[in-house]
Amino acid sequence: MKRIILIISFLITSLFVFSQANISFKILTYGFNPFNDLNKPLYNPNILDSSGFMTYEPGLQVSAEIFNNNTTSAKFITNYNKDQVGFHSGYSQFLIRFQIIDKKKYNFNIGIGPIMHYRKSWQLIPNYQAEKYFIESGISQYKMTWLSGEIEYNYRIHKRLNFSVSLNHIHPRSVGLYFGLKIWFKVKFSSCSTCHSYD
Repeated sequence: MKRIILIISFLITSLFVFSQANISFKILTYGFNPFNDLNKPLYNPNILDSSGFMTYEPGLQVSAEIFNNNTTSAKFITNYNKDQVGFHSGYSQFLIRFQIIDKKKYNFNIGIGPIMHYRKSWQLIPNYQAEKYFIESGISQYKMTWLSGEIEYNYRIHKRLNFSVSLNHIHPRSVGLYFGLKIWFKVKFSSCSTCHSYD
């Protein structure tokens, strides 16, 4: 919990250092598990289909994005959710983001970068089969991945408010669907001539 508070504090502080910034709050709804997993039989009761492809994983994501021009940015994300078996889990992610489409009412972005996944150890579950993906640390498991990603669509509700939908890398072999709001900040001492306009 202390780690999450420190990360959120860092994200908020970062907003005021660069020329253009936003902060997002999103709710995680569903996880998608397209790959074979030895432990898919353990997903019950969170599965939404018989194969375990889709799972209900409620959670909250907080992120901060900082711009120096209109098409590239750095984004910091922290996330907490219940995983496929209902255990506490989360991740911390850093992305370099690129804006692919930018229209008056909407934009589309992709991001790539490293991610740290962590969760309560599944070793505590009867019939759990050990995976190569996670490293054990007490009652927790974690996994560092150097390449992860995000796809995000934003619809402009107001000049400083977007409705945002994204797909994020929530587990080493899963993605999650998020819905939420993005709030834009106009930094007082901006030197960026190509950043998002509020006019």
